[in-house]
Amino acid sequence: MGARAGALCRWTAAATGLGVRFPVSWAWLEAFRGCLAEPCPGWYNADMLLGSYDTEITTMACDSHAQCLAVFAHLHQDVSEALPYLNAVLPGAVYDHAAQVLTWKSGSREISLRPRLLAISDVADRDDAARQAAEFASLINDTWERRADITPNYRKRLRAPALTMYRMLPGGNCKACGEETCWIFATKLSAGVADLDACTALLADTYAGRRIALRDLLAGAH
Repeated sequence: MGARAGALCRWTAAATGLGVRFPVSWAWLEAFRGCLAEPCPGWYNADMLLGSYDTEITTMACDSHAQCLAVFAHLHQDVSEALPYLNAVLPGAVYDHAAQVLTWKSGSREISLRPRLLAISDVADRDDAARQAAEFASLINDTWERRADITPNYRKRLRAPALTMYRMLPGGNCKACGEETCWIFATKLSAGVADLDACTALLADTYAGRRIALRDLLAGAH
């Protein structure tokens, strides 16, 4: 293994997981995949909030007919101080400051962050698990580095119920919003990753009351 690889990463190969120390980027992971086969010397940055973690890959039920892979990153440092800052910058996040847990969606993935645990659902394989863990760990560090420019949000945020919003939509599965069904659109509204204005049917005067009610529901949740 080259000196550059040893200076940038430490991997510990195991049957169920990988050990990682920062700084690590996906480009480095691709370049130094030999680290998976043998230990690498460490490079640890004490200035980072999250300096290192171990990952564990497991299966979980993603629906009634299939199993999905999930990755659990066991964090070597406590990141609880970053949670209110992440809550302030992540759209659609669900935060409970008392319980010290933050959850949010990224595409099809559900992410849950606690002081010493990062859980990510719906990873494709071991390589994807490593990439996702590195990306979200970088998000934690990047947000912490920018904390002077972010107002922390300690307010308990809850997700607006998708079923409630679905029942308030005009219906018809017209696909004008870009989604295949109104239910998919409602779930994305609930997760904070869709814009209510994308439902053009709601712009009709007939649905003015529903549009206002949906905006109030979203504002109250997020």
